[in-house]
Amino acid sequence: MMTGITALYCVLSNDYDSAMWFTRLYLFAVIALGSSFIHLGLVFPEPQEWIKKRPSLQFLVYLPVLLLLPVWEATFQPLGLNANKYFELHFLFQNIAALWTIVGLAGLVGCVVSVLVRGKRPILKQQAKIALLGAAAAYLPGVLFWMVPYLFGVNLDSSGLLVNVLFACFVFFPLSIAYAIIRHKLFDIDVVINRTMVYTIITAVLSCAYLLIAAGLRVLLGLLLGRPHGGSFENIMVAENLIATAVVAIAFSPLRSRIQLFVDKLFFRNKYNFRQVISHFNVTARATIDIAGMIDTYSDLVEQNLHPKHLSIFVRDSQSNALRLHKMTGLPLFRDDVSIPLNSDEIKELLNAGKVAFKPKHSETASLSKMDSLGINLCLPLEIGGEILGLVNFGEKMSELDYTNEDRELLQNMALQLTNSVRVAEMTKNLVQKERLDQELETARAIQASMLPEKAPEICGLEVVGSSESALETGGDYYDFIRLDENRIAVAVGDVAGKGVNAAMIMAMTKSCLYNQIHSNHEVVPMMEALNGMITEAISMQKQRRTTFIYAIIDGKQRTMTYACAGHQPPHYFNSAKGLCESLPIPGSYPLGVRANAKYKEVTVPLNPGDVLVFYTDGVTEALDPAGNNFYRIEEINEEEVEIDLLRETIEKNKDLSVAEIKLAIRRNIEEFVDGGPQTDDITMVVVKVGE
Repeated sequence: MMTGITALYCVLSNDYDSAMWFTRLYLFAVIALGSSFIHLGLVFPEPQEWIKKRPSLQFLVYLPVLLLLPVWEATFQPLGLNANKYFELHFLFQNIAALWTIVGLAGLVGCVVSVLVRGKRPILKQQAKIALLGAAAAYLPGVLFWMVPYLFGVNLDSSGLLVNVLFACFVFFPLSIAYAIIRHKLFDIDVVINRTMVYTIITAVLSCAYLLIAAGLRVLLGLLLGRPHGGSFENIMVAENLIATAVVAIAFSPLRSRIQLFVDKLFFRNKYNFRQVISHFNVTARATIDIAGMIDTYSDLVEQNLHPKHLSIFVRDSQSNALRLHKMTGLPLFRDDVSIPLNSDEIKELLNAGKVAFKPKHSETASLSKMDSLGINLCLPLEIGGEILGLVNFGEKMSELDYTNEDRELLQNMALQLTNSVRVAEMTKNLVQKERLDQELETARAIQASMLPEKAPEICGLEVVGSSESALETGGDYYDFIRLDENRIAVAVGDVAGKGVNAAMIMAMTKSCLYNQIHSNHEVVPMMEALNGMITEAISMQKQRRTTFIYAIIDGKQRTMTYACAGHQPPHYFNSAKGLCESLPIPGSYPLGVRANAKYKEVTVPLNPGDVLVFYTDGVTEALDPAGNNFYRIEEINEEEVEIDLLRETIEKNKDLSVAEIKLAIRRNIEEFVDGGPQTDDITMVVVKVGE
């Protein structure tokens, strides 16, 4: 828009000074020039946040044009201007337009400077630098030539070659913006290190095509507009450059997506949506326990999004006690009967690597090192609970680019879900001779057990312990603690609606989502929103996906706890400074999976030495005695409601004990309370104590 209006202004300036054939159009260009500058500042190099939300607001900058242009057009008479009674009004409008142009130009430069100073992405800052360099080259020479002498009272001759050259410099600013847009937006190609020769040739051809078209348009415009002698020649030359740049940019814009698609297809560079790929795979994982189907889906997604030249997947065979080839795509690197014994040095090295994808050329064992000569670029072990369940080998990408950090994170998170599926498939196969219901429940119970942490990590200034007991063979309760650093720990406790296999599988998916998000952003609110979004997308039936959840980050050094709740109760908090349990705020929100765009709020609580925090699920507070009373209840005594909280009483009574002893005391009191009655719900607790 800015380039077109600027070109129109430059072309018609000569007409306004001579023939005045297109004066009405010239007046529009004059008054719209400032608005076009501001408009460009709002969308270059990236639209402002409020424009992204309401794109139509960007056109409000043309409101002055709509207000002033009709009046100016109505009062202006091209011929006999000196005799026109609106003579002074015309030049008043001209001065207003000039002032508006200066304001618009200052606004554009200010927006670009703001991006350069506060921009978050390097590409945006790079575009801003290019535009500012163009502005300096365009306007700084003119300012020095005209303004400095004017300040000292010196009048300069406005004719001559130097003046015309200074006018010609004005084209640098719009050209620099056009270059920044085309350079960084036309092809939208990530930083490429290992470019192939063909890729380089195609890039050069596309660049040459753009330059040739622009040059051809300039020649054509020169023939159409003519090139008169005198001072107007430079204006025509500036206009030709501006119009050519604008036309080429407009012409390339519709072709951008097609050119991008062609380049992506040719070089296997398709971009992918990390979250959508993970969500798709999670849906498949929940819908089937067939390992063959899961592996097919895994390989299809990897090939569609990363394009490896070849892929091989090994899965543990319990009968032969070895990793055996299960699927191979691309090049036939291995024989069908190839296997890696589980007691070999290769398996030990894979176990040490854990869930980390590593290059086989760095391997210390012969078999894995040999994989490098086969063209294998990455090896990714499928490991869970100290066991290697499989191995995935990736060839180099067809684009000949290295696997990026995002690629590796995607592969590792998909591998985590695939590992769980392999575990489910193994257990299902081993229990096939048992009764079907017992087999299903036992398998799910084993999945649930493998999802829960074996022990709490050591955190400076904190004691931590946790446990979960299912009411049935399987349950929907989940707890976890993750060491963020030596002083901080993340605690998560959740309760999935329902019991049995479905609840256990949702719990497994929640853990997978949690570990996926923890590596990108472990902060409280982003974590809750990511978990909610993943569960909402992955599970179609709302009743099955409802999960109450609490997530907290506890800092043993700073002695603070920051938490957020998704329909879950906050922990019982014993404040050692006050000597009693006090209620914590409940930042209420929807349970996970109920509402796609649910918002979550965090609360920060200062802690003291000796404080005790008890996270729990409703299996604790809703435990029933033989009379049908809950462990936590409100009774009416003497016409007054009285809160009876046996959990609070137990914590206050045992506050000086260790976390393990406090947890044991709570469990013992629950058993005494139910007095031999059945456990009606899962009982899950995490106890945290702040050190002295």
